[in-house]
Amino acid sequence: MTSISRRKFLALGASSAAVAASGYLLFDRNHQLITKIDTTSKSLTPSNHDVLVIFTLYGGNDGLNTIVPFSDPLYAQLRGPLALSSSDVTSLGKDNLYINNSLSNLGKLWHQNKVAIVSGVSYPNPILSHFVSMDIWQSGSVDNTVATGWIGRYLDQLAKPTPTTAISIGTSVPPLTFGEKTSASSLLSTSPTPLPPVLNSSALGVISDQSKYQGMDSIYSASIADLLTLDSDLSHLFAGSTKSTTPATIGEISAQAGGGASSYSAGASKDAATIASLINAGIDTRVFTFSMSGFDTHVNEAATHKSDLKAADDAIASLFSNLDSANRGRVTLLVYSEFGRRANVNGGGGTDHGTASVSFVVGDNVKGGIYGEYPPLSSLIDDNLKVTTDFRSIYAPLIDNVLQGDSKSALFGTFPAISFV
Repeated sequence: MTSISRRKFLALGASSAAVAASGYLLFDRNHQLITKIDTTSKSLTPSNHDVLVIFTLYGGNDGLNTIVPFSDPLYAQLRGPLALSSSDVTSLGKDNLYINNSLSNLGKLWHQNKVAIVSGVSYPNPILSHFVSMDIWQSGSVDNTVATGWIGRYLDQLAKPTPTTAISIGTSVPPLTFGEKTSASSLLSTSPTPLPPVLNSSALGVISDQSKYQGMDSIYSASIADLLTLDSDLSHLFAGSTKSTTPATIGEISAQAGGGASSYSAGASKDAATIASLINAGIDTRVFTFSMSGFDTHVNEAATHKSDLKAADDAIASLFSNLDSANRGRVTLLVYSEFGRRANVNGGGGTDHGTASVSFVVGDNVKGGIYGEYPPLSSLIDDNLKVTTDFRSIYAPLIDNVLQGDSKSALFGTFPAISFV
């Protein structure tokens, strides 16, 4: 493994057009350059094991407006101005539940019996903090002293895990993949395309002299933005005279770079397509993770939740539509969020942090259906939906049946496994 400093990485990233043009850059969780994955040389050995893809919706997705008990009169009473209309939903044909029409692609997969909808999902004694709740979901344990993730503990079970056994698409490695002995690697460049030709020798000189331009160094340390985001910013910077590269201008780039593609809804579809291309290329990876944010809908939820769901739905479609037919049956997708929202609309036209939500498991080998009891609207607890399904009952069959691991060890115990795979 080759160690590389942040400053050297920036110089490498800007000057190594051949690397970005021919493959992907893979880093470990400490952001050390591991390897270049070349998907164009046919050097990869095709794999035939199943693959788990984990899609995290950060912020707390409103499950009540995702899978909707539309025919229950209490729904409209509770939701008021946020209640969806008949033109916003489509019946699932089961349990009097409806799906938000923003999830049109997921709806099509549902009718092909390829979607498991898991209702009322959370954990015992839910805590409505983003950080605590996501820590519980990612650790796979309600014990706040656990420092490893549920996928990380699965990786620790493997005899010879490699840097490509688990890959996170985005700018960081999620805690769910941290084991005691190993973890996932991160893929920072999500499209194998050449860097802009504007990166000439003058530009490279500016980038390499980091001592004068601390704003550029700050981009990497703050967000480790992917190469294409950085390239895009640089192309604007150098579109005119290279003499315009002042510290203030580079500070503006620092503000614009953000957290990488996965922080934006459009980036999720791109990340999903990247995962599909790597699977098609034959990379020996058991677990992929990617994410999108934006689901913390405290205000103006009507204007944002539908578009957020549409972006997530597009990402789901992107994954499966870009997979070769020979690989579709190998891939199982888990979609989850750290908690749901409260049943009543708040004063800001949104919803506050809640407890139970819905999760999805999607794939050709999934036994489609509704699993777990949908929390009855007549039995709210402090304006919250009752928890009817422990989230570890979703993880257990994924570890045992998709990854061929030992869920009892990975989850520190036995949980009723849902039979969707």
